[in-house]
Amino acid sequence: MNVDIEVEVTLTYTVSERIIKGLLSSAFEGGSNYWYAIEKIEGLELADSIVGVPLNGGKLFIRDTLDDSRENLYILDKEAISKGLKRLLNLKNKDGRMHKQAKNVINDNFDAETGDCFLQIALFDEIIYG
Repeated sequence: MNVDIEVEVTLTYTVSERIIKGLLSSAFEGGSNYWYAIEKIEGLELADSIVGVPLNGGKLFIRDTLDDSRENLYILDKEAISKGLKRLLNLKNKDGRMHKQAKNVINDNFDAETGDCFLQIALFDEIIYG
């Protein structure tokens, strides 16, 4: 007879630049197209592409095109990315288990939906759309 024991642990996880750029690309190129618009870019000269701007000290000013009822211009910078990654990787399902989007990032198996969830969490502190 097998007995499984579930334990809660705290780990430090390093998310590579490749994965971060992949998440942002997934969001910008499809996952978040239904709600976002980049209004302004600061520091485009700092990076080789738009997804590298916030990682290299620049800022993306992003508007939520679906909601006019709240603050509508958000800044995506390195701090927002770090905060968003932490929140995403700590997401739990209602049963307390790791959320599938967190698993997708850790397993390097993410898609446009994961990118969208990441961008929303980085900007809004939560998943608002879907």
